[in-house]
Amino acid sequence: MKPFSIMIIIFWLFICCINQQGICQQSNDTVSIKKRSHFEIGLVAGTPYSISLLGGYWIDPLVFRASGMYYGYNKNGVQLNLGFEVGKKTNCIHCIGAAIGKAQDPGCDYYYLGPVYDLYYKRLYLELGPCKVIHVERGDFSDLPYWIILQVGYVYRFK
Repeated sequence: MKPFSIMIIIFWLFICCINQQGICQQSNDTVSIKKRSHFEIGLVAGTPYSISLLGGYWIDPLVFRASGMYYGYNKNGVQLNLGFEVGKKTNCIHCIGAAIGKAQDPGCDYYYLGPVYDLYYKRLYLELGPCKVIHVERGDFSDLPYWIILQVGYVYRFK
């Protein structure tokens, strides 16, 4: 079995486990949408490079998001997301989407692309998905062309 196929299977098993665990309990309260659009800002750890700032703009049910940080000439990264809300409950939002990004370390410089799943639970943010390295400017990714997009952090939504 190819590594990318294994990552996709793990990704879908993770989503199924979240839904089975009831991490987002349905409430009898209806979720009212007073505004059709709002901003979000946060601090996340993970992809594209270490600790990153996150900013996004929602036009329900779409979200446009950018995250990244600049630590110096050879230590930086940026990631752009386009997502679609697939489930909303009182304190929980599920989104699926696509991410494209660029990361730069002292030994490598590469671009990546992949599908992602986003979970907002209160103000906790989790993003997970498989990705493929699509372009390498510096470094060698022949041994590992696939890997995982992961972001965990705090996101405040201005509603």
